[in-house]
Amino acid sequence: MSLPNTLIAGGAKCGTSTLFHVLRQHPEICGPKKEEVDFFTSDFEFKYGQVFYEWYYYNAYRGEKVLFDINPDYIYQPLALKRIRDVYSPENIFIFVRNPVKRMTSHYWHNVRFFWENRTLSEAVEAELSDGQKWPSDQIIEDSRFRYVGCGQYLKHYNALRDIFPQAKVCFIKFEEFFRNGAVQANMLFSKLGLADTPVKNRHDNRGGKRRVDLMQKAVFDFKVGNGETKNLTGDAMIVWDGENMDRLVLNPSQKAIQWAENAKKLYDQNIEPDLLSRVQEAHFSTELAELESVSGLDLSDWAA
Repeated sequence: MSLPNTLIAGGAKCGTSTLFHVLRQHPEICGPKKEEVDFFTSDFEFKYGQVFYEWYYYNAYRGEKVLFDINPDYIYQPLALKRIRDVYSPENIFIFVRNPVKRMTSHYWHNVRFFWENRTLSEAVEAELSDGQKWPSDQIIEDSRFRYVGCGQYLKHYNALRDIFPQAKVCFIKFEEFFRNGAVQANMLFSKLGLADTPVKNRHDNRGGKRRVDLMQKAVFDFKVGNGETKNLTGDAMIVWDGENMDRLVLNPSQKAIQWAENAKKLYDQNIEPDLLSRVQEAHFSTELAELESVSGLDLSDWAA
């Protein structure tokens, strides 16, 4: 069994799910069994060791030229990157970047859709910027789920990654270009990996769970409206959804589930102040733009608007 020679390091809400499916369409590329490898970011999985990592994630490997590892959180987790370094040395590292303001709002809506976030974006950003905690830590695995600003500060995360993997070839991929012309971008990546061009279908597989969770919310609200006994229901929410088939959706929502859904609906209706976005852009993203352009080789001029 070979170990990965290519690492997809992030970032969050920047297109790594789509890249996972695009890469796996090439006959000379093998990826893990799922689109996020948790081994290096999970203390629980990591304790089972390298044999578990190879067996669980890569049992489909059949000698393909490129074997890749992927997790959008890697770039935010120095400890995970050090763990990777102790197991294998990637020849190529790919980093997706996206307009950080749009990435921030996409990240926020993703959390709202999954009922993880109950604050307005303004409240969440203020709490993040005022917590005073050093992030990321190189001593522990930390949850980056609510780091709306921090996850878009690509330069500092790249510098930390480069310190850990000084010899690897790092390729930056611009989210906007990848989704504007995915086939061309995909074949550019294949070329960097020393592979021939291959026709691919550019799939946008992770839209923040919007369709699925919107349907879940709609079903919760419809059930509440259509059943006068809703207030007396107890127990955990149970939502069974067979793919796209709404006819097989079964509900038994608890009061807590209904409260989550109602709160999410209120957050959907909020008006995000343009002033908030411009202030965050100016204070936390604009200062690194020129240097990020220099190290990535990308034209990021459209992000300054």
